[in-house]
Amino acid sequence: MQRRQFLKGTAAAAGALIAKPAIAQGATEVSFFYPVAVGGPITKLIDAFAADFEKENPGIKLKPIYAGTYQETIVKALTAHKSGNPPTTSVLLSTDMFTLIDEDAVVPIDDFVKTDDDKAWLKSFFPAFMLNSQTGGKTWGAPFQRSTVVLYWNKDLFKEAGLDPDKAPATWAEQLAFAQKLTKALNDGLQAALTGTKPPEQAMKDAQAEAERILVKYR
Repeated sequence: MQRRQFLKGTAAAAGALIAKPAIAQGATEVSFFYPVAVGGPITKLIDAFAADFEKENPGIKLKPIYAGTYQETIVKALTAHKSGNPPTTSVLLSTDMFTLIDEDAVVPIDDFVKTDDDKAWLKSFFPAFMLNSQTGGKTWGAPFQRSTVVLYWNKDLFKEAGLDPDKAPATWAEQLAFAQKLTKALNDGLQAALTGTKPPEQAMKDAQAEAERILVKYR
């Protein structure tokens, strides 16, 4: 078996990395692990990306493999690596880069960047994101999906606490001051923080709904 090429990806903090799979003759199949459960709007979007890529590159078969959570995906990627059949690429957390390097499960992208167009593509990423994929003077992944931190606040609770409902905290000092005003003393002496933030599971549902809306709009 030839040297595996395992390209890791980081995300939600995430990007894509290259692993070390055996290279088959004939049509090229590129498999990649993606950290999401099977089904749902996200998988439809990734499948659409894969189909579009295959149309532009008829000699390459792109095979998305939906591997669960980020934690489950890194475990499956390393297990596949140790079994001798790793995915070609994976979308993983940027911090997984060091584990993959220690396990000799990833090769740097630099070895594949040959042409001027390749070099321009690699330089087109936001530098701060690329730093998450670089160590030891080498680039081990490329940003593929990066989570954008979003702050939700309850305007009614802001009004109740005497805060401007149209102004979110802009500094850590304001965050602390707002939190103190949004904290009520209960009869038993305990305190309840009325942050008014959206539960993570609801935020995820909203994100999936938005992905579905975008998919319907452009497909």
